[in-house]
Order: sequence, then structure tokens, then C-alpha cells
Amino acid sequence: MEDSKTHLILRSFEKDLSKKELAELMAWRKVNSENEQQYQETKFLWEKAQMTKANAEVSVNKKAALEKVKAQINNSKVVPLSRRLMKWAAAILFLVGSGIAFQMFNGQAELVNISTAANEQREVVLPDLSKVWMNENSSLSYVPQFDGENRSVQMEGDVVFEVTPNPSKPFVVQSSDHEVTVLGTKFNVLAPKKKTDTNSEFKVHVFHGKVKVKSDDSALILTKGMTAGYEQNKLSLIEDYFPNSHFKHTEILVFKNQSLQTVLDEIETAYEVNIDLAEESLMSCNFTGKFKSQNIDEVMDIIAEVLKLEFIKIDATNFKITGGSCN
Repeated sequence: MEDSKTHLILRSFEKDLSKKELAELMAWRKVNSENEQQYQETKFLWEKAQMTKANAEVSVNKKAALEKVKAQINNSKVVPLSRRLMKWAAAILFLVGSGIAFQMFNGQAELVNISTAANEQREVVLPDLSKVWMNENSSLSYVPQFDGENRSVQMEGDVVFEVTPNPSKPFVVQSSDHEVTVLGTKFNVLAPKKKTDTNSEFKVHVFHGKVKVKSDDSALILTKGMTAGYEQNKLSLIEDYFPNSHFKHTEILVFKNQSLQTVLDEIETAYEVNIDLAEESLMSCNFTGKFKSQNIDEVMDIIAEVLKLEFIKIDATNFKITGGSCN
């Protein structure tokens, strides 16, 4: 792959591309499957480096570290990488800092620990290329390589998993009191630190595929669209579970008698727009409704009609509510 494309990909991970450059990169990825594979392999290596960054406290010379990276890649029996990734190691090492790439490939079995702070979300790629989306105040731990009989991870908080299928090596998610086993699927786990944490009860929702949920002496099999929760010391099925934090995966937003300020905040996050509420008196207006696979214009029209609001669309991502009565 030409160097210009390599740097374009790396800059895209830093969100440092203009609209023109982003369009150029997207077009290049669609040219053929090899281009897309090269992009995904670069992304995999980059995200692995980012995951390790929080724990990387090794101070080494960049040039020496790069030589160790190349040696590890050439000799590694644990992490087979394509030859073309080797020539990208220097650029990635430069961007993520000294010691990270070396620690990533040094073969140690220490746990990788990742966490998110308040108002922080994070996307992670695991060693088997399974994808993980972590919502705020969540944590994830796993060994650098899934060498055992299972692909086992430990988590707390609110996490979505999209698992790479591997029937011979089940994927197991463990929390403090529960266990979820899958073969290949996309699902969400909401797991508090303790079973007694009433502010965030344990739940599992399956977007597609099939999982087995175990807790103490009870177990349930869940398929697409099903949700299980832990209530009265046992697992049970739950109806209509649509957390707004998973809009990226469900395209569903649900509001039940919530303040207009809360509604607008969640819509801004889901659709990546800005909504200016000119009159503070409207913040306490309450809204109840459900949106499914609707664009932002349709959402704003419905809210305005229900609450008798007036708004103007400034551009594609900016709106301003200028008045209304909430009646």
C-alpha cells in the first residue's frame, strides 16, 4: 500500500482528516476487498496499541523498540501478522509513543485492563477481532491472547460485544456474579459491580445470534431481540428493553415522561447534532415517545408537534428551539 494511504489511514484514527480526505479514504476502501482488508489490519494494530497505552510504562528508545517489534513479529507464534503490517510499525510507534508496540508484542500473559470514565465511550478490538463498545464507567479485562479453551473476558458496567464466530473456542463474558457464553453474536451486558447494586441491575440483551446466561443455579438461552435480567435472586426475561445508550446498535430511542433537557441531550449524543434551547422555561417540559430508525429531521418534527414547540434548522447538524408552550 502506498505511503500516502498509510498516513491517511493513521490520521483517520486521530480524526484528523478533512471531509475531502475522508471521502478519498472511503472511496479507496471500496475499490476492492484487499484495500478494505489492509485498512482493517491497520485499524486492528492501531487499536491494540491504544488499548495497551494505559498500561505502558516501559521507557525505551524508539529505534530500539521498533527493532524489537519487528523481531517479535517475525518470530511470534502467538500473534501472526501479515508482512505488510511490519512496514507500518514505525508510523504507529511514532504516533502512540515509545514502549507501547514492544509491550503489545512481547508475549507476556499479563491482563489488559481498559476502563472508561464518566461521559467517555470507547471502541475496542479484541485479539480474535471481536469488537467491543464500552459505555461510560465501564471496565474490561482479558489476556493479550486467547490461548486457552475459551475466549474469556471480565467486565463491569455497560458493554456491547460483537463476537467473531469460533465454534471450537466459546466466548465467555464474566461479571462478579454472572456468566454469558456465546459462539458468535452481538449482545449487550449491563453488569454492576455487585449483585446488590440497585442503581444498575444486571441485564443481557441480544441484538442477533444466541447466548447462554448463567447466574448461580439458574440459566437462560437468549436469541435475537431477547433480554434477560436478574430479579428476586434468579434470571428472568424482560420486555421492551431499549437503552438509549445503544442507539448506535439499535437505532431506537425511548423516552418515558422525561424532561425536554434530558431528551435533547440524548438526541444530541445519538445523532451527533447540536440543539440550542433558547428558553430555559422549556427545559422542564416532559416528553414521552419512541423513535425507531428515524432521521433527525423527523425526530425534531415529532417533538415539536407533541410539545407545541417552534424550532429552526440552521444547518444539517444545528437546530434551535425558539419557543413553545409544552401543551
